[in-house]
Amino acid sequence: MSPEQHRRLQRYAVARGVSMAEAVRDAIDRGAGPAPERRAAALHRMFAAPPVEVPEDVAELDAIDDE
Repeated sequence: MSPEQHRRLQRYAVARGVSMAEAVRDAIDRGAGPAPERRAAALHRMFAAPPVEVPEDVAELDAIDDE
């Protein structure tokens, strides 16, 4: 890691109140995405979830958001 990258990472970590190690893990997760097995497990959970009715009228959705 270059000195400039180190400074940027340090600023990122301080701004978010996390350790530099956590900032590195966050960057890896955002850049490389979650591990394939985690993505597969999330996909299985999504497909196993019961269906949810969604109103076609946007105004109804806005009313739900306001609750």
